Amino acid sequence: MRAFIEDWQETFAEFRVDPVELTDAGKETVVATLQYAGRTKHSDVELPGTPFAAVFVVRNGQIVDGGEHETRAQALRAAGIPE
Repeated sequence: MRAFIEDWQETFAEFRVDPVELTDAGKETVVATLQYAGRTKHSDVELPGTPFAAVFVVRNGQIVDGGEHETRAQALRAAGIPE
C-alpha cells in the first residue's frame, strides 16, 4: 500500500492536503474534512481542491490510527456522530 501511494504521489510536481474542518468526536477521535490539490509533473495540469474526510485516533498528540472516507457524512457516521 505504501508503495502504491508513493508511486501515485510521484506523478505530482506539487501535492498537498489541506485541512478544511476538524471535529472533536471524543475518546481521542477527530473527524477531519480535508482537500487535496496539486500540479502534475508531466502535463503541468493543476488539480483543484478535491474534498474527502478522515477519522483519526490521536494519542499523545500523534495520529495512531485512521481511515479515509469519501464524504464528511460518512466519516461522522464511522466515528459514531450523527450529522
